[in-house]
Amino acid sequence: MTAILIGKYFLAPPPYAAGVIEAAVDDAHYLVRYDAYPNGRDAPEALAVVMLSEMLTGRDGERLHWLFFDSAEHRSKYWAWVTELPDNPREKPRVVSIREGSP
Repeated sequence: MTAILIGKYFLAPPPYAAGVIEAAVDDAHYLVRYDAYPNGRDAPEALAVVMLSEMLTGRDGERLHWLFFDSAEHRSKYWAWVTELPDNPREKPRVVSIREGSP
């Protein structure tokens, strides 16, 4: 079970960043390498041991789980999709009410 995440790329919620899972330490911990932030902020690479439970459920039971990708390219495409604004402002997503008479 522990080897399933080795080599996967990830995006993690703050204060974490992007990186790759390098190795399994044991059944409950992984060695991860954090890359520079996906938004281009300067940050040094770092290694850390992270609990599997923290990756899946977040800290202190928060529901901020990590997102895993098969390649750095897939991760970059996802990040671009989430953060880039459309060229045409009319293409910007909007909230539409499903109730009748709502603005």
